[in-house]
Amino acid sequence: MISFGFIILTGATLLILTELALLVLSTKIEVFLESYKTSRLKTITRHLYNVHFQVLAILTFGYNILFNRGSTFKGTYGGVIDYMLIFPIKSTGHGIKVTEWEVVDNGLKFDRQYALFVWDSERNIYKVITMRTHEKLALLNAKLNKDLNSFEFEYPNLDGSKGSFELPTTLSSEFIEQYCSAGNETVRLQLWLAEMEGYVIDKIIHLDFYKAMGLPDGTKLVYSPSGKECTAYAPKSLNRTTYFQDYYPFLMCSQESFNDVKLKGGESTEYLQMESYRPTIIIKDVEKPYIEDLYYKFDIISSLSRKRF
Repeated sequence: MISFGFIILTGATLLILTELALLVLSTKIEVFLESYKTSRLKTITRHLYNVHFQVLAILTFGYNILFNRGSTFKGTYGGVIDYMLIFPIKSTGHGIKVTEWEVVDNGLKFDRQYALFVWDSERNIYKVITMRTHEKLALLNAKLNKDLNSFEFEYPNLDGSKGSFELPTTLSSEFIEQYCSAGNETVRLQLWLAEMEGYVIDKIIHLDFYKAMGLPDGTKLVYSPSGKECTAYAPKSLNRTTYFQDYYPFLMCSQESFNDVKLKGGESTEYLQMESYRPTIIIKDVEKPYIEDLYYKFDIISSLSRKRF
């Protein structure tokens, strides 16, 4: 009779062999996934490849526990935080570069709490506008005014002049009453597959901004007071929410990964910037490019010494 332990061992062996095979074929798979062709096979392959990385991360985590330290309270060195990027309005500008910042339940404080939406009459809901379809939004520059607790924005007008506007870091009831035509009434918003509520702030930004950015008629600035539920692999016990982030409260990228992309891209990536990938946490001094894809669990500690590990 085949023992239960033998079945488990056989299954684990097959899983590891499958992962090794995928690692060998990873370059060819990635070339296929990055091609412009669209097909059902490509969609299925993308889902399976994502599962592969999840399994690989868990195996790496388990290996470190069993063979490296033998304790979940000790980890391996995973680099240091170089800086962080705050994007007050989703999918606009280069972000605000900071080296220290407050972390809240929604991610980095004030990150992506504003966004641009336009009314979709067919679906009877506001849908999000991003740089995917309106590239000029990259020209909107933002900076933080700590004294006034506000964000200051600047953009180029069609006539070559500079336009500007200012938004508070935190909305008060008085601000909502003054700059929202609907007052305290919220509207339904759709961000990809998620629905949420928000205030339409339609009385603070001049129409020249929308024209300069090439945005469709009826585009509105929206603020989310409560965000949306974060369901993408988030522990249910934490009850996480995010604002206008696509899925996750944080996005991590290493300098080594970014440098590798620029190296392989050649002249075509000459003007590529880290902000193009919209990360919030940028790390450096990692083992190799893309190693952060395998981070199953990580802690941020104050010590900068490798001796800690």
